[in-house]
Amino acid sequence: MKKLPSPQANARARTERIHELNQIGGLQEENARLKSEVERLTAFTTRTIIPNEVLQAQVANLKAEADRFKAEVVRLTKK
Repeated sequence: MKKLPSPQANARARTERIHELNQIGGLQEENARLKSEVERLTAFTTRTIIPNEVLQAQVANLKAEADRFKAEVVRLTKK
């Protein structure tokens, strides 16, 4: 016949299970916090990094246009 656990063992097992559930709850809260942080950082990079790339392209275009104007001024002043 199988021996039943003592009341102390049952209490210990319940206490351990409560502790495990609290840890799981804490991990779920931390997971939610991290997901929120990822969303915040993703939104930040979308607003800053991508527009910077667009601005860099515009700067490159303006520099190229300035170089063309400079070359045109040099050409016209040589006459």
